[in-house]
Amino acid sequence: MAVLLAALALAAPFAKADSVEAGGYPVLESSPHGLTLRYIANQPFGIGIVLRNRGRVPITVVAVRAVEPLGTLVHQIGTRLLAWNPPPCTGNHSCPLEAFLRGPFGAGRPAPLTVGPGRGLGVQLNFRLAGCAAVPFASPASPSRVDVLYRSGGSTHVQTIALGGAGPLLRMPKPSDCAPQPHSDISVTGPWATSSAWTIPGSAGDTCTKAAFTSRWYQSPGKPEVRVVIRFPREVDVVVGIGIHGWTTFRSRYAVVTARRFHATIVGQRGTTFRAYGAWRCKLR
Repeated sequence: MAVLLAALALAAPFAKADSVEAGGYPVLESSPHGLTLRYIANQPFGIGIVLRNRGRVPITVVAVRAVEPLGTLVHQIGTRLLAWNPPPCTGNHSCPLEAFLRGPFGAGRPAPLTVGPGRGLGVQLNFRLAGCAAVPFASPASPSRVDVLYRSGGSTHVQTIALGGAGPLLRMPKPSDCAPQPHSDISVTGPWATSSAWTIPGSAGDTCTKAAFTSRWYQSPGKPEVRVVIRFPREVDVVVGIGIHGWTTFRSRYAVVTARRFHATIVGQRGTTFRAYGAWRCKLR
């Protein structure tokens, strides 16, 4: 067994830790399946992972590059490497939050870094989402692996490591998402909490008539679709994809609507209340 482990450490010296860091406007949430991203054209973001040298000799890391699927909208533009060995958290006391991810998430090549046996390497991967011109021809695939280029024993080697829960998962845009149009910034609290950050790609909305404003459709993970309707001058409805007819409308008990913003208390199921608020933008239809 010892010989097998030694051979494994020589052929694949790095093991990825379970921890993950992420930042930037496209990042919505983290799950064991990956990092959910919303599409914002040309917007950068960063992902941080930790690699540990499980070998017996120092290893010099030259670069860490994402393996980009053909046609992806997620492109790596830079890498940052640093020694990362925070003190262990024993659980006997409150542990400080240790993080190395830093913005802005720009382009750049790292200087080679030597990692000793049993030591850790912080890897910051900087990405940028492609522009709208690439959307009609794009693939839904995102990078799920990285190639670690390292020097050991006078030779250069490559180890491919799966990103796992640190991999980006892009919510694919529709061509209509890139069309010039207003976008509202709206949030809904309560049992169907969601926001415009969870806009369903390609959904119609953010439109107005003389009588009402209608948002686009929002859907948070594991929850029904939601949209907000403002009936001028000061009534707010929240439409939720539940009920025997497929949709249930919850109406406001109290609402304030101005030329650009609104906030409302909505009466939910069994007399409970929740809130809807934000900035509404629309085009006339």
